[in-house]
Amino acid sequence: MALTPGSRRREKRADTVFLSAEVAPEAREQMKAMAAATGLSLGLFIEQLVKVVEVDENGRPLALPFMGPRTDESFPGMEDFARAG
Repeated sequence: MALTPGSRRREKRADTVFLSAEVAPEAREQMKAMAAATGLSLGLFIEQLVKVVEVDENGRPLALPFMGPRTDESFPGMEDFARAG
């Protein structure tokens, strides 16, 4: 992915792994816009974002509106995905 002019990318020798996920096009564009606004590459932005997310004692992000294992009700719109799995 091309960097926004002036954005920062990690050093080439950094130990990294490939991360892949399918998301809605709007979510991808929002993440790219946030990364560009911070001056970071998308990968470096995601890495920094993960570092600042507060989690509970079970490792669940506090910002999400559910507690406990995922159910169809805890993620509106995921009903069809759960049935397909």
